[in-house]
Amino acid sequence: MIPEGRRAVEVFELLAKKTGISVKEFQAVAKRPKNLGLPSYARGKVEGYLYPGRYDLDPNGSAEQILKEMVGRYTKEAASVDLVAEARKAHMNPATVITLASLVQAEGGKPSDLPKISRVIYNRVDKGMKLQFDTTVLYALNERRLTVTEKDLQTPSPYNTYLHAGLPPGPISNPGPDAIEAALSPEDGTWLYFIATDPTNKVTKFATTEQERLAIEKEFRAWQKAHPGQ
Repeated sequence: MIPEGRRAVEVFELLAKKTGISVKEFQAVAKRPKNLGLPSYARGKVEGYLYPGRYDLDPNGSAEQILKEMVGRYTKEAASVDLVAEARKAHMNPATVITLASLVQAEGGKPSDLPKISRVIYNRVDKGMKLQFDTTVLYALNERRLTVTEKDLQTPSPYNTYLHAGLPPGPISNPGPDAIEAALSPEDGTWLYFIATDPTNKVTKFATTEQERLAIEKEFRAWQKAHPGQ
């Protein structure tokens, strides 16, 4: 089972454990993607296009065959929702949709929150506000943790949405169908902020004004105080 929202390198690690094929071999195949069947808009990158889900892997399959199967699943699912046409309706190209979906997936807690998170992204981009997502900084650093430091926020990467406005240059994870749907159909709302006030139970609250945001942050700090070290 490949969970939604895993980065390509994490997918390779999971596959390596299941198949015995080394992570380096999967990485090597990803660097020569010609035979994987990636859509043209992926621009030769597998990040975002290794579709999550359950796979019955051929015990004798090669790294290339396995990644090709995952990309093939993505292609099939994209066709089933007519991604190219739906992206056009949303005034985006499919690559932008998958990038946005990857952010929604990375930031999301409960599935019901995904369309709201998508709306926050739309609203912030429309207003020219930087997204300022820790997940993009941690992607640039190739790390997984709950908090980032002031030094982290200065990481010189096009994926650092604290330094650069708009969406990052590509996906930061491999999103599932709910996140892709949320990217195409964000919930109506004026929210500009969201904060996970209780990460353990995946409670996320949304705000439109700075005053509302500060009140929610206060609630989150109370959670942190009650859960030291988390």
